[in-house]
Amino acid sequence: MLLYNVLNFIFGYTLVSIERGRGCEKILAFLVSQNITFWEVENIQNRTMFKIKPYYQKTLLGTAKEIGLDYRQISIMNMGLPFIFLRHKRRLGIMIGTMLGMFFVVYSTLFVWKIEVIGNQRLTYTQIVQMLSEKDLEKGHLLPA
Repeated sequence: MLLYNVLNFIFGYTLVSIERGRGCEKILAFLVSQNITFWEVENIQNRTMFKIKPYYQKTLLGTAKEIGLDYRQISIMNMGLPFIFLRHKRRLGIMIGTMLGMFFVVYSTLFVWKIEVIGNQRLTYTQIVQMLSEKDLEKGHLLPA
């Protein structure tokens, strides 16, 4: 589930909030009939909230207009990394810093940071580390491909 949340944040999603009633039921029925994926449906007070992919936003708004929902009954908010970048598109330093930070986090996973030996009874820790260093596997070294 965490992976889905991370992917949705990276690629973006649209949070839809609809006032409960006949219009909400019609919208959800339309989404199901068109095989449009929606998830995390929640009822909060008198509103139903769910998430959809951003490229279904125009279809959803067109259907809401056909049903007769006005702007007070439905609200849409775009969430996720692409929309954060769009909000800050003139702040080039933030985008470059974010991309460099993400690159270095991913790049750091390619290195050996710690060697921990557990459950060994026959060899000592130094013998195991020496054998690993003969195979070019030491702290700070790049992981073999």
